[in-house]
Amino acid sequence: MVQDFVKPPPRQKEHKVNFYRLCLDCDNGKKDVLSSRELCGQFMDVLVKVLEVKEIGRVVCEVGGPSWNGLPPGISIASLYVESGSQLHTWPENGRFYLDITSCKHFFSSPVISLIKDWFGANVKVKYASREVLENGEIK
Repeated sequence: MVQDFVKPPPRQKEHKVNFYRLCLDCDNGKKDVLSSRELCGQFMDVLVKVLEVKEIGRVVCEVGGPSWNGLPPGISIASLYVESGSQLHTWPENGRFYLDITSCKHFFSSPVISLIKDWFGANVKVKYASREVLENGEIK
C-alpha cells in the first residue's frame, strides 16, 4: 500500500534550521512495563500527544524473550514524525531503557521526563544535544 506523503508548507526564507534532541538514559524502571509491547506502545502514543507532533509511522520489535534467552523480551520502538522521530529501547531484565527524541519543532523536556517517571517509575539521566544546521546543509 502506498501512502501519500504530507506536503510541508512552503518554506519561508531563513538562515538556519534548529534541530532539538533529547536523550534519556533511565534505570529502575518497572520490569513488567518494560517487557510489554502493549504498554510500551501506549507510552509512545502518549509521548506523541505530549510532544504535539504528527506520527506517520512506527516499527515495534520484541527482542529476546524466555524461549530465546530465558529473560523477559526487550522492546524496541521507532516512531517517525512529520517533525522527525523518536526511539525507545528497553532492557527489562535490569530495569534499564533509553529514549531518544529528535525534532525540528521545539519541545520542552520536563513534560517528557514527568511522563517517563509516571509511566515507568524510573530514574532519568538527561543528556541533550542540539544543533544548528545552516540552510546550505553545513552543521554549525
